[in-house]
Amino acid sequence: MYSEYVSYRYEEDGSIISQGTVLFCPPKHFRFEDPGLQLRVEGDEIVVSSTAYAKGVRIENGSDDLVLSDNFFDLNAEEKRVRILEGEPSDLKVRSIYSIK
Repeated sequence: MYSEYVSYRYEEDGSIISQGTVLFCPPKHFRFEDPGLQLRVEGDEIVVSSTAYAKGVRIENGSDDLVLSDNFFDLNAEEKRVRILEGEPSDLKVRSIYSIK
């Protein structure tokens, strides 16, 4: 119960319509592993990757004016591409619930 979660994804015609994760306990009791979050910029996208489950992933820049296509999501030891809508991808930081322990 403290280390298991459910992940769901609904796709239609190859596009993700909805996705998310659900914990079976309050997040403060969940046994999060270090997700090893990494990011890189590729053109107008930021690619975030993790080596373990990461809940509540957030990307921010130094001037806090970055507008992204998605800026609060969960990762299942995978990669996610996020489009940059406004702002400069400089001095980037990535965090998740694991970071606030």
